[in-house]
Amino acid sequence: MINLKKIRKTNQKKKKLTLLGIIILIITATATCTFLFLSSPKLEIEKSTLTFSYDEEVILPKYRAYAMNKDISNKVKIKSEVEKHKVGKYFVTYQIKTPTANLKKLVLVKIIDPKKPVITLKGEKEVFLCPNTTYQEDGFQAIDEYDGNITKKVRTKTEEDKIVYQVEDSSHNKTEVERKIYYEDKTSPTITLK
Repeated sequence: MINLKKIRKTNQKKKKLTLLGIIILIITATATCTFLFLSSPKLEIEKSTLTFSYDEEVILPKYRAYAMNKDISNKVKIKSEVEKHKVGKYFVTYQIKTPTANLKKLVLVKIIDPKKPVITLKGEKEVFLCPNTTYQEDGFQAIDEYDGNITKKVRTKTEEDKIVYQVEDSSHNKTEVERKIYYEDKTSPTITLK
C-alpha cells in the first residue's frame, strides 16, 4: 500500500529544497551582478569637446578612472591623432581595460582658424578723379595667416563712389575693405601763353 503521508513529506522536502535552490541562485546572481558592476571601470573626462586655434598648444582634458573605489587612472591609454597645426576635427580615444571590461570614450578636438585675412590696398584708400574718367586699379593683396597668399580669391565690386574688396579664407573668415572714389576736379586749369 502507498504511504500518502510519506509521499507528502517527500514532496514538501522537494519543494523546500527547490525553493532553497532558487533563493541561492538569486543571491548568487545578485552578488555576481553587484561584483561585476562594482568592479567595472568608470571613466570620467572633464570635457567631451575641445576647440583650439591652429597656432595654440592642444591641452587634453583631465580624466579620472576608478574601479571598486580604487583610482586606476594610471591604466588609461590615450590615443591621439590630432594634427595641431592643421585645421580639422580629430578624435582622442581614452581606453581602459580590466579583467571585467574594456571601456572607451572619445573626445572631439576641433582645430580652427579664427583669424580673418588681411587685404592691403596698393595706392591710396581715397582717390580723387576728374569727372567722366574711370579709375585704374592700383592693386591689392590678400594674406591669411593660415592659408597664405589668397589674392586670387579677392572679389571686387564697383559701386557709385567706391570699390569694395572682399575675400574669404578656407575657414570662412571674411574681410572687406573699401577704396573711396571721389569725382571732383581738384586740378586748377593752366593757361599757357604763346
